[in-house]
Amino acid sequence: MSFAMKPWIGLSSDCYPLFGYKRMPYVFGGSIIGLAGTLLAVLIVPSQSTVILGVIGLFMMIFYWIACCDLLSEAVYSRKISSSPANGPALVGYVTAGQKILGLVAGLLSGVIVQYAPKLGGHTGSQWALATTIIPSIVLIIPVLLNYFGEEKWSSEDSHNERKKLWNEQRELVFLSILVGTVAVMYSVFSIIVASYVANFIILCLLLVLVAFASWMVLRPILGKLLIFKCLTGITLLRPSGPAQYFFTDDAVQFPGGPNLSPFYYGSVVNTVGILAGVIGVIIFTRFMSSWTYRRTYLVIIIVMVILQLGDPIIYSRVNLKIGIPDKVFVVGSTALVQVGQLLIYMPGFLMLSYMCPKNLEGMMFALLAAIQNFASLGTGSTTAYISKSLHVSPRGFPGIDESAQFDNLWIVSLICILVQLIPLGFLWLLPDSPMDELLLPRDQCTSAIVGSPYKRFFDNQRKSEGISDAVK
Repeated sequence: MSFAMKPWIGLSSDCYPLFGYKRMPYVFGGSIIGLAGTLLAVLIVPSQSTVILGVIGLFMMIFYWIACCDLLSEAVYSRKISSSPANGPALVGYVTAGQKILGLVAGLLSGVIVQYAPKLGGHTGSQWALATTIIPSIVLIIPVLLNYFGEEKWSSEDSHNERKKLWNEQRELVFLSILVGTVAVMYSVFSIIVASYVANFIILCLLLVLVAFASWMVLRPILGKLLIFKCLTGITLLRPSGPAQYFFTDDAVQFPGGPNLSPFYYGSVVNTVGILAGVIGVIIFTRFMSSWTYRRTYLVIIIVMVILQLGDPIIYSRVNLKIGIPDKVFVVGSTALVQVGQLLIYMPGFLMLSYMCPKNLEGMMFALLAAIQNFASLGTGSTTAYISKSLHVSPRGFPGIDESAQFDNLWIVSLICILVQLIPLGFLWLLPDSPMDELLLPRDQCTSAIVGSPYKRFFDNQRKSEGISDAVK
């Protein structure tokens, strides 16, 4: 739910600078909230009541902090991308690769800590792992307070004039940010309360249509089309992750003849290979694909992602054993490498929005992109669950119970999910056929996010018609 609030965070930071700064105070405030949540989550003694009543709220505080840092740092370095388009792909690749490498280190360390940390005072290994984030988080605040973001200080008068200008010239963008944030938060709450996959899927589709239509109506055509395309890539990125986890980690009693991988191998080794492959993919992207057009880039990424996933139906149907490839080898080649495409598919859209984003509105624009993509991705769980249940694939992982029959149709579920991911290829026309290392428009034409929108054109034509009628009279 915290990530669903990104449009509200972006709107607040762009319109209401605190102490003269748009990013620094919001990141600092989010850090304090996140650190408080982290400390409380580390210090409480786990029990059924605290887990139900408290831990969810504490992790919402932590994820709110992550959402603030993620969004507002993107807003900062997107401005660097727009000022130096030729280096844009390299900068996005550098940030993405850095996140994955540090995430890999954190994942490996947390696995060791969770398994071997002593349970002192009733605290679990997971709490000790969470405690290791406190010092790095405090250190992170220092460059923020030293204004490493390079922000200019706004006077109260300048801030007021900027808000007035936004409200007078681009009020539709404000309404869209409020709408998307509200819809995303409402669906997050709905999906928690309502357990029906069918109901969740139907409501999600209706809300996505609403958000996509609103984006197309009020944003300039090139931005509206981008957000619609990101909706499509988000909602179609399906993977039967839940059944797949049981397929790979069920023991020999639960799944005779299955892969029977250890949780460590499936969770750490496979994930590590996937992250390293993703980093290599980022290097390939920045080295060889940076001058490609957006359409060509998405075409190649989607096709490569689909090809890499074709190994999943093979291992789910156990064909790999018939051709002599062990599960441990095949799962690395099929399951892990899929992360390459899932990592790269976000990068071209980020570049495109960086080039088109109006100055001083980076927070709102990137919040819209992230919120719409995250919102669309929320529906993948309900969609895959519905497909799985329809084909009687519902493993539960209960100890001592043979559930091998639950995996008979898993390869069909996987194949359907793979084919669905080809749908965005029919909508590549929504993207500009321009190179990724060049500005889409001159900077002096990127002052508004709504110029030329269908809504704007409709009312402009309405006013012209009224003016002509008055002149005739």
